[in-house]
Amino acid sequence: MNIYRRNLLLGGSAGLLLAPGLASFVQKDKGIELPEARSGGDSLWYELSGQKRVLPSLGNNISADVGIVGGGYTGLVAAIYLKKRRPDWRVVLLESHHLGAGASSRNSGAVYAKFTGLNDHAIAERGLRRFMAFLEEESVDCDLQPANTLFLYSSESAAREAQRELKDDERWLDREELQQSIASDFYSGAKASAGFYKIQPVRLMQAYCRIALSLGVEIYENSPVLSIESGEWNTLTSRKASVQAKQVLLATNAYTPRLGVADDKMFPVHQYSCSTGMLSREQIEALGLNNWDLRFEPNTLPITFGLSASGHFFLRLVLGYASHDSSEWQDLEYARALTRRVFAERYPQIGELGIAHEWHGVTAHTLNSRSIVSNVLSDRIYLCCAYNGLGIMPSHYSAYLSALKMTGEEVEDWRNLSRLNQHVSFLGDYYRSLMLKSSFNVLNAF
Repeated sequence: MNIYRRNLLLGGSAGLLLAPGLASFVQKDKGIELPEARSGGDSLWYELSGQKRVLPSLGNNISADVGIVGGGYTGLVAAIYLKKRRPDWRVVLLESHHLGAGASSRNSGAVYAKFTGLNDHAIAERGLRRFMAFLEEESVDCDLQPANTLFLYSSESAAREAQRELKDDERWLDREELQQSIASDFYSGAKASAGFYKIQPVRLMQAYCRIALSLGVEIYENSPVLSIESGEWNTLTSRKASVQAKQVLLATNAYTPRLGVADDKMFPVHQYSCSTGMLSREQIEALGLNNWDLRFEPNTLPITFGLSASGHFFLRLVLGYASHDSSEWQDLEYARALTRRVFAERYPQIGELGIAHEWHGVTAHTLNSRSIVSNVLSDRIYLCCAYNGLGIMPSHYSAYLSALKMTGEEVEDWRNLSRLNQHVSFLGDYYRSLMLKSSFNVLNAF
């Protein structure tokens, strides 16, 4: 018997009372989602990236030392370090769409020494140093720049609390100074923080691709992995062919639960972004973006504003959760209206500047806000995902540590990152939808 979620909801209060007994019958509706393109169109960063490299899809059965699922930052970086350490290995990477089609081309471009949910600053600093060293070693040009960063507080109570907890290397801006600095009277105060950088996300992804190909990594686009079978040789089955690999790395982030992996430990969270067209110098100065080019609202649902290296003023906010761990967001009109409202509340000038670009994204989250770097299914299949925001540096360092582990070197930082069994299991999709959807909707209403 199949009982669909929509039928349970139609039952109203009676359905809710019966839910504990019926939950086990709710159809999961799992399986890889295979639209022709990600919902919401390509990001601003992808539009600005210039010529797109098109790679072949997997057409023949092959074997490999390592099979990597996912062509974003994590998968590409792991492939690079694997080939650097073991140039004799055959490393094959499968991407369901085009490289970087997920969060790697749809993030805010912020880089910082932090693993979300992990208070070990030393690991984060080592991760940032490894990332920076890689950019220098490989002569990567991704528009890396220091960012003048503000954490903004709209309520008086939140501002007072943030000011009380100000660190020695942070500076406080009161309402009057802030209004003059950023051309917005929406906020009660802000703290200025150091140590942030910004990049052009797709340029970084393209550099990773270039380096991986130069090392001999085999990359196949439009080759979704439809199933994973563990064994002496692990089998990754795609549309037309399969890869048999001695070891596997799942670098699938928000798309992992749809594979049926770790779906009780993590869940996708959707974001929507929009930006102005390219601003003139006068417009940038009028908005204070020449002084503060990266701005965070550290709410329960965080909001990011920033000035891209190309001169576009952008906003990124959290939408919520979609049923059945979907990586697609159906109500784009709602997303569009919400981002415009939030932008206009903070910066009324946006009405004159207009919105020129918009895009949708999705990232993986866990209940304790920590990423997952772990074995799954077997001791030769690894999972590296769930960065919970600010994921550029953590994805690079986690992939590096995973490559060390897969080539026989287990370092202390690998052992200190969280394993799958250290994460609390979440409720099934019926309850998850009730809890997450309602809470996100309430939070977005303010």
